Amino acid sequence: LDRLVVAWQSRAGDALRAIRAATGSAVSDAEIEVLTAKFGCRFRVALAVALAPPADDRAARAPEAFVAAALPPDATTWGALLGWLSAEAIGGVLEPNPALRAGRGWFDRARLGRVLADAFRWRGLDEGAAWWTVETVRHLLARPGDDALAAPEPDRAGRLVRAWVSDDDLARWLGVNRHEGLVYVNRESLEAALRWMVILVAVTVGADDPEATRAAVGAAFALARRLAADADAAGYELGGLLERTTAAGR
Repeated sequence: LDRLVVAWQSRAGDALRAIRAATGSAVSDAEIEVLTAKFGCRFRVALAVALAPPADDRAARAPEAFVAAALPPDATTWGALLGWLSAEAIGGVLEPNPALRAGRGWFDRARLGRVLADAFRWRGLDEGAAWWTVETVRHLLARPGDDALAAPEPDRAGRLVRAWVSDDDLARWLGVNRHEGLVYVNRESLEAALRWMVILVAVTVGADDPEATRAAVGAAFALARRLAADADAAGYELGGLLERTTAAGR
């Protein structure tokens, strides 16, 4: 595991320095080191979670088990995860403003989607799957669950749903569609988005503050379960889902 992480981290550093040289970015060597270290830490956490043996106390370890199950050894999942980790690091070189890095503008201007799509096709994904994985990376960069998870617990579900559906790009990713005058969310797309929300919390908090990981992942897991249950009860109809999640926060 250590050798794999060190190798990937070294390649990430070489790539970031090459990007700096090609674009004339003003980031320093020290900043490059910080970006590559963060890449390596997060990659290590993701691998450790995915490879961890099943825990004896299943109830207590349910959030961790959820994350592990959400990281199966397939090209789509790990392509999106590594694509996000790489794009986060590259964004630190190309876009100096942290607030703008959370958007998708710099990603699209740099045409990283084409680069990632080529990489995903090389790993065996077909054209549609490759570009769908690129879209996943674009949306993971926005970290749409962060503000909701920082809100008081009763308000989290409502804030997350409103944030997701008010963003046109995210709404398409969630499969928001109209049928017979009602607006619905696609079940599989919503479940995938909820899984990614928990994965990102596990990877980022686990890398930055291992002691806080269990509480943070537990909170994200609880929110994901709550939203999945509310969506199912609402028949995945958006108005009903918003009503359920908003009423609970009043």
